[in-house]
Order: sequence, then C-alpha cells, then structure tokens
Amino acid sequence: MPDYYVFRPRSNWVYLAVVALIGGSATTAFFVAGQNTDGLISLANTLAVLCLLWVFVVGPKLVYTHQGIEVHNPFSTVKIGWLKTNDFVTKYAFTVVTEASKVSAWAAPAGGRLN
Repeated sequence: MPDYYVFRPRSNWVYLAVVALIGGSATTAFFVAGQNTDGLISLANTLAVLCLLWVFVVGPKLVYTHQGIEVHNPFSTVKIGWLKTNDFVTKYAFTVVTEASKVSAWAAPAGGRLN
C-alpha cells in the first residue's frame, strides 16, 4: 500500500481540458482572422477562467495517509489525525466531524436529498 492516497475526481480534469480546448479554439480563431486585440482579450479571459477552474475545481483534494486525512479546500488545508475523527458524514459533501469542528471537502460532493 502506498504511503498516501490522493482523491480527486477525474471529471475535474475533463472540465479543465474542455474549457482549455474551447478557449484555445476561440483565441486561435481570433488570431487567424487578424483580430489581434480580440485574440489577446480572449487569451486573457481563457487564462483567467482556467486559473479559477484550477483553484476551485481541480485543486481541492483529499489525501489519506497512515497518520490521518488532509482536506485541501481552496482557502484552507486541514490535517486531522485518525484518532481525532468522530464521524464521517456524506449528506451534502464528505464531512469529517471532530469534537472541535466539522470540515467539508470540496473535492467530494455527494447527493443531498436521497442520502
């Protein structure tokens, strides 16, 4: 067994690739048409959207180690030892419950109403 396991949905990479493909195609079309200003604007917008997708969709992950679980969200990273966890809740997102707090993982959303 490896020392750690990283959980990140593979579909997030697909979303990033689709946005990069569409944005790259639009930018290329502007440059081929000779509209360099619009091409640069399209390039800037595509890069901005890709950065936002990376931070909010691809970046969040769960890392399982022998010592505990790490929840990497866009604005915080929380490391919780296995002995400090009280419960795991999967109602709306994967949530690690401890005595002090609840930490929800952006990388593992769950169906809400039927769980």
